[in-house]
Amino acid sequence: MKRRLSMVLLAVILSIFFLQNTTFAASDTSLIGPIGSTQSSGDGKLFDDSKIEQMEKDKENANLTDGIMLGFILSLFKTIHISSLPTLIFGNPYGDSGTLNYGIFSQGEMDKIINPLIGLLTGLYGLILTAAIMISSAKFGLKAYSPQAKADFWTDINMWVLSAFFMGSFWLIFKVMMSLNLALVSSLYDTLTGTGVDTNGVSLIASAGSFNIGNAIVYLAEFGLTLYLNVIYIARKVIIIFLVVLSPFAAYSLIFPKTRAFFGTWMKELAGNIFLQSVHAITIFVFAELSSMAGGGAANFFAIIYKLGLLIMFIPITGMISRWLNLGDSSSKLGQTATMMGAGSVAGAMMLAKGAGNMMGGKRAGTSAAGGLMSPGGSNSSGIPGPGVDMGSDAGMTALSMAAKGGSGWQKFKSIAGKFGAGAGGAMGVTLGPAGVAVGAKLGSSAVTTSMQGARNVSAGLANTTRTVKAAFYPEGIKNAYQSASGEGSGFVSNMKALGSMGKENFSNMWSNLGERRKFMGNMGESVGSMVGAGGIGQQVGHMLSGASRGRIQAASEMYGGMNDMQLPDLAKKYAGQNATWEQSNSGSAFYVQTATGKQRISNYGAADPTLKRGEIRAADYKFPGHNEKYERQPNGSYRLPAPQNIPGPIGAQNINTGPIGLPGGSTENLARTSGTYIRGQDGSRYEDNRVDAGKLSPDSYFSHNIKGADRRDWSDKGADLLSRKTHSNTHYSPPANKMKSLNSMAKQASHEKDRVKNKIVL
Repeated sequence: MKRRLSMVLLAVILSIFFLQNTTFAASDTSLIGPIGSTQSSGDGKLFDDSKIEQMEKDKENANLTDGIMLGFILSLFKTIHISSLPTLIFGNPYGDSGTLNYGIFSQGEMDKIINPLIGLLTGLYGLILTAAIMISSAKFGLKAYSPQAKADFWTDINMWVLSAFFMGSFWLIFKVMMSLNLALVSSLYDTLTGTGVDTNGVSLIASAGSFNIGNAIVYLAEFGLTLYLNVIYIARKVIIIFLVVLSPFAAYSLIFPKTRAFFGTWMKELAGNIFLQSVHAITIFVFAELSSMAGGGAANFFAIIYKLGLLIMFIPITGMISRWLNLGDSSSKLGQTATMMGAGSVAGAMMLAKGAGNMMGGKRAGTSAAGGLMSPGGSNSSGIPGPGVDMGSDAGMTALSMAAKGGSGWQKFKSIAGKFGAGAGGAMGVTLGPAGVAVGAKLGSSAVTTSMQGARNVSAGLANTTRTVKAAFYPEGIKNAYQSASGEGSGFVSNMKALGSMGKENFSNMWSNLGERRKFMGNMGESVGSMVGAGGIGQQVGHMLSGASRGRIQAASEMYGGMNDMQLPDLAKKYAGQNATWEQSNSGSAFYVQTATGKQRISNYGAADPTLKRGEIRAADYKFPGHNEKYERQPNGSYRLPAPQNIPGPIGAQNINTGPIGLPGGSTENLARTSGTYIRGQDGSRYEDNRVDAGKLSPDSYFSHNIKGADRRDWSDKGADLLSRKTHSNTHYSPPANKMKSLNSMAKQASHEKDRVKNKIVL
């Protein structure tokens, strides 16, 4: 019993002793022994200044078509500065080995990341070790008579000592591994230069002649491989930092029987990431020697093909060596593929993090399978009547978004440019195998088309924003407004003041009209949103910020741009027997009637059809029933006035049916459709429009925003009502109490109607 107690105390003493040494990295963080020279030729860049200057001259001397393509490729090379293969492999891509801690970590990384986390987790390690000793001793005390319990207890003691020893000597183990890696790399470099072979001999860019379309593919191939390896070496350092920080977890795993397999996985990943540079050095050593035997020069076609083949084989060869040495993750198909692509360290680190989470008893949080951006209600409306399309909603694409999206000509041009980008991206990925070609082509095409569309979105959005603001202040145009504001004999300053006053008055009139305010803010939001490809969402945000919901406009007084809370039955009484038209443009749609003051809008704005050209108006004719009349639905879906009673005549009783007959579909008992859709010219001519079936248009959708007991608002309407809750009552319609007030209301209505027509925005 005394022997057992002494062993337990020895484990605790050793753990405390070693923990004092491993809380922070050792004061001597240099590598073991003198490291050989790892300097590479040149300044370490893939494209040095002299090469860039030569490529600029070659581009200038090329013809127009080749010059455009070479300019695009050259701009890519000049934008992304990456290190060459010799710098990555035979040099230290992280800086001078003599000034780095353990040849890889900067002082800031040690002080701000590694030392604090190691200190925190090491303190936790002491608590876990003490708890493990107490629990194991208690279990052994309960089953001291069992031979298996004795064997398990002594096994646990051995692992406690091993775990404490590992924690105490971790930095020494890490230093030895890093020193061996850099010693092997520097030895290969010295051997290669000792034989007179250039470390950059495998490079096609270094030996290429003039920069033209022919060897641009070669340039892109090596650029793609080098860019990929630059990313791999950045990921290598980040993963090594995480593995170092997880070293206490590796020590935890040795304490408990069920988690001891984690230690082997952690050690394999640490060795794989550290010695990845050695694997690359061996590969590039062999390739450089083979390249020197194949000859060189820009005119040696065989040498170019030979070197290109070596570059294509670089990733598969290094992946194969990693699998031979069991330095990558082979536990899954993804891990095997990543190892063959030279990124086995990344996949292995992912599996290691998962193992660490499982070891601590946690589970990785799942992600929702119902991901993706939800389409905003109404923002994807096509503006064409049909099932599921709310034509009474003005939250949809208009000509503003269509201007940013571009027409068929722009889409064809963008498609051609995307194919060129796919070719360039595929050339960059040729050294990464078939998967690299496919991914490179996809990324290249997306990069070109996205950048082109992004530039068009921004330019069109800025132009539409400026045009919308100008139309709000000066609907008739700045030039005409200036001429109207200019008085006879007045100077420039007074004219500008008058112009400013006119613009202020126009904007004030527009803003006091709820319908026009909502339209203006919607256009502003759509113009800004189209800059990032979200014109529909931007439009709805603008509608919300206007404070004028569709329900508020429907219920507001007409002197404020509202509809006097009039539904179709009310309008049928007001405009009994009159004709009405439904009109749609690329900026919106609505119902109109002809009054003594001109054409008057009698409904909220609805969906636009962005495919309509500028000035193109789509229309359909309607008719209200006469006084004390109501249309009745017929079996074929049409509406007509009810037939009168049998009237006696000279030849007997006759059933006479008079009055208009509404066409099937698109009619109600208060408004009958009397024509199909047509395009109306400015000269009054009509042209049949067979692109739209007017029978699928429901007039009620333009007037049903305030149904009692039903909330049909979308999120923009709810937000608008929330913002306008203090001013909503000021614009609410209340019927006049006498005829004098009715006459005053009609006079104000005529004045505001004139201003509204004046401020109408035509796209």
